[in-house]
Amino acid sequence: MTSPTNSRSQEGLDLTKVLVGSAAFGLVGAGAGVLASAYRDIPNRAIVPAATLNMMGIGAIFFVARDSLVREQRQRNREAGLLDGVERDADLMFASVVSGGLAGALTTMLGRGPRAVPLTTMICMFIAGVGQYASTRFHHYRHDRILKEMSGSYQRRSVWDSLLPSNSNVWAWLPVQKLSDAEVLGYLQEEKYRVDRELTLLAEADVFGDEDDSDGGSRI
Repeated sequence: MTSPTNSRSQEGLDLTKVLVGSAAFGLVGAGAGVLASAYRDIPNRAIVPAATLNMMGIGAIFFVARDSLVREQRQRNREAGLLDGVERDADLMFASVVSGGLAGALTTMLGRGPRAVPLTTMICMFIAGVGQYASTRFHHYRHDRILKEMSGSYQRRSVWDSLLPSNSNVWAWLPVQKLSDAEVLGYLQEEKYRVDRELTLLAEADVFGDEDDSDGGSRI
């Protein structure tokens, strides 16, 4: 599958995405540092700044590498005849996994040495892959939802409507049935005709009763 994106006239590095992503990673690192300092019962200044800078570095490396890989693959897709700005899901997954592993490996090499690099790289690649998969699924869900709403075919359905077909006669054996508008109108017309007929008969009976009373009075 492909993910449609806006056509980009400039193929340079997206600094906005890098800065925003690094800031988001920094916030995550700050939150993790606060939790770690509270758990270890040590001052925040001993952990929070280092955790924030560490996560900001990971975010910067990740988004720079990912954007570079995506731009390179987008150029290849354009040369292969795909529309400008089209990004395939496999390309995004590859870019995220490789960038996550690279970011984890570099930061671990600088902070903890080469022995911890393999394990950290695998963990970062897994986290990046899961995050990219969730992002892709959400993107496709939102895209399909917008298309359905624009086409007018999106309708809210209950659980029973989704389980039963529209022409199902499962409930046909019930004594109480839902009537259509035409059936309700016909039923009301029949009732109106019956009531009018009864009123007419009652009126005729009253007339005949009055005549009989008048005849009896004249005979007396």
